[in-house]
Amino acid sequence: MDPAIVNLSDVAVQKCPWQAYQTLRDEAPVYRMPDTGMYVISRYEDICQIVRDPARFSMQADRSFLFKTEAATRYYVDHGYPRHTPLSTDPPYHTEFRGHLEPFFSAGRIRQWEPALRELIESLAGNLDTSKPIDFVQAFCFPLPMSVMTILLGLPLEDHKILKQWTDVWVLPFSHAMTAEQEMYVAEEGIKLQKYILAALDEKRRNPKDDLFSLLVQTRREDGSELTVKEMLGFAEQAVVGANETTQNGLAMAMCALIENPGVEAQLRADPGKIRTFIEECLRLHSPTAGMYRWTTQDVEMHGVTIPKGSTVHLRFAAANRDERHFEDPDTLDIERKKSGSHLAFSHAVHHCLGAPLARLELNLSFEILLAQRQNFRFAREQENYDYVPGLALRQLEYLWIESDPVAAGAARRSASTA
Repeated sequence: MDPAIVNLSDVAVQKCPWQAYQTLRDEAPVYRMPDTGMYVISRYEDICQIVRDPARFSMQADRSFLFKTEAATRYYVDHGYPRHTPLSTDPPYHTEFRGHLEPFFSAGRIRQWEPALRELIESLAGNLDTSKPIDFVQAFCFPLPMSVMTILLGLPLEDHKILKQWTDVWVLPFSHAMTAEQEMYVAEEGIKLQKYILAALDEKRRNPKDDLFSLLVQTRREDGSELTVKEMLGFAEQAVVGANETTQNGLAMAMCALIENPGVEAQLRADPGKIRTFIEECLRLHSPTAGMYRWTTQDVEMHGVTIPKGSTVHLRFAAANRDERHFEDPDTLDIERKKSGSHLAFSHAVHHCLGAPLARLELNLSFEILLAQRQNFRFAREQENYDYVPGLALRQLEYLWIESDPVAAGAARRSASTA
C-alpha cells in the first residue's frame, strides 16, 4: 500500500486498518493526513517519546476546535461552560489536579469495590437471555461500565441509560466528520449533561458520601480553596465518558477476540490465571482508544519531517500496539506474552489513564464470571455478527451477535474456586 493513499478517515480502513498501520510504521512514521492536516505518529517508541515531552507536544488545546460552526461554540458559552478537560492539560496544573483524585483510583482502593462489582457482573451475566442469539454489546457491554460508574460517582443507578446517551454524544466531535446540525445537537445535549452534573454536585454538597462526586466538592487546594465549578464539571464529564467508552469497547473486542481465536477459551478454562494476560492482549490488539491528540508548541523534526508549530498531532495507539519493533509477532494473540501490559491502550507517562485499574478489574472480572457461567462462545449463525462504528478516535463495535452454552453446575463451581 502506498502511504500517499492511506486514509484513516475512510470507514473501510477504520474497519480493517492493520495493513494501513503497517504501511505507515514502515514507510511514513510521521504522516500528514491530507484531509485533516493532522500528523499521524504510528511507531511505539515515537509515541512514548512524545507523551513524555509535554513541553513540545502539549495536551492542551482550545476546545473550540471541536466545533467548526460558530453557532455550536456560542451555544456552550451562552448556556453553560465551554468544554474543559482538566486531565487533558499539561504539568504542573495537570499534576496538581490529578493528585487530588489519584487516591480514589488507586489499585488498592479499586480492589475495595471488587465485591460490589462482582455482584453486579454476576447478576448481569446471569440475566443474559442465552436461549437465543444476543447482541453482546447491548446486553452486557453497554450496561456494565455505565452502571459501575454511576455507583462510583454516587449517582442513581437508574440514570445509567441517559448518561450513556450523553457520553455517546460527547465523543462525536472526535470523529471530525459532523454536520452543522450534528454540532448543534452535540452542543445542546452537552449542556443537558452539564446541568445534570451540576445538580448532582449540589446534592453532594448537602449530603456527601463515599463517592467520587462527594470527593470533588470536598477537595481543597493547599491554600484551602475549592476546585472551581468549571474544574469539577470538566472532570465529571471526563469520568463519565472515559469510564464508559474504554471498558465498553474493551469488553466487546475481547469477546470478539475470544471467538476468533480457537483454543483460547479452553486455555483460559484450564488456567484462569491467564485471563489477565488475555485481557492485556485484547487491549493491545484492539485498542479501544485508537488514538489521541497533541499540539506542537514549536517546530519539531521527526524522521526527516518537520511538524510546524501549532500543528495537531494524532498519536495512533492502535498502530503502535502492533509495532514489531516492540512486540514480537505483534498480530498474534499470545496469552503467554511476557510484556503484554506495556501496550499503549491507556496511553503512557503522566497522562496514563487514571481509571485504568478500574477498567482492568471490570474486564478481568467479566471474563472470569462469563467463563464460569457459559461456554462454547461463538458467533450467531443466523445473524450478521458484528460491525464497527465509524470514527477516528475510538475503535467500537456497533453490535456483536453471539451464542453460548451453559456450564454444568459442578464445572462452574470448580472454575470459580480455581479463579
